[in-house]
Amino acid sequence: MAETDEELRMAMKCSSMAIGLQRFCRWAETRYRELAIQQGQPLDVAMHRVEHPVSSGDVLRAVCEQYSVDAVDLCGKRRTSDARLLAMKLLKEEAGLTQRGVATELGLSDGSGVSRALSQLHRRLAIDRALRRRLRECRERLGSNH
Repeated sequence: MAETDEELRMAMKCSSMAIGLQRFCRWAETRYRELAIQQGQPLDVAMHRVEHPVSSGDVLRAVCEQYSVDAVDLCGKRRTSDARLLAMKLLKEEAGLTQRGVATELGLSDGSGVSRALSQLHRRLAIDRALRRRLRECRERLGSNH
């Protein structure tokens, strides 16, 4: 239980599905999504975002560790690497950034490039087992249950 009102407010902001450790809250959110899909129910609009995101710095560190690169290697380049693609996906899904937020974080001019890159990544993930493994390992570094 929270000791101060501020701690309680922060705990309640983390998730509308549960109060507890971050891992438990993510599990509850994931389970909610799975059950809604199984039952053919539309997802609540609030569930389109991560309710208790990890920091963008944590996401970038996880990707950099996974690929043995520096954060500057993910930012401001025209050519998109696998590391940068995964950073985009994880910044959006785990840090809860919008496409515009991801673009800002990675030094792009706008979110349209992020949208195109994520479409490319989605197609590649469907066929590239090694890339899926890297994504899974990055999520594990972040403590995610996706």
